[in-house]
Amino acid sequence: MRTNLFQELVTLGFEIEADGENLRLTYRKPGDPPESALPLIEELRQCKSEALELLKHQEKGKTVRPEPSQTVNVWTNPYSQGTPEARQESLRMVMESTLHRTLTDIQTGGYWKVTEGVRALEEAIDQVYLKILAGRGNIQEFINLVSQWREAGTHSREGERRQVS
Repeated sequence: MRTNLFQELVTLGFEIEADGENLRLTYRKPGDPPESALPLIEELRQCKSEALELLKHQEKGKTVRPEPSQTVNVWTNPYSQGTPEARQESLRMVMESTLHRTLTDIQTGGYWKVTEGVRALEEAIDQVYLKILAGRGNIQEFINLVSQWREAGTHSREGERRQVS
């Protein structure tokens, strides 16, 4: 089991506890858990017995919760809440984070193939990015395009991939 798996889930807003021979995840933030939690939850399922062992040997009981010292303010919007500038900056950070996470996934996979389709998606991503910042675009469209871009570049035919460095 990866050493930071619990921490990643806790950071997303989950409490993790042992319930007999089962793991119980409780999402503590408002709304639904993010989709980015799904692969982490699946990873936790794959190493359930090891996770239960770790939880059973904790000093503070069987629940993993964020400690006050674990709460880190990773970003503060420099603009006043409710202003157009604050909205634009928040959207910019969401888009940059989406791109950064996707690039990290691509580099982890180690393969990338540039095609005409990949280049067309890159242009579409740029256009939607600017439209969103101008207040005319949809963030979900951006996220979908980035996902399509990742798929297009990493799922080329066997033998046509090149190593990403």
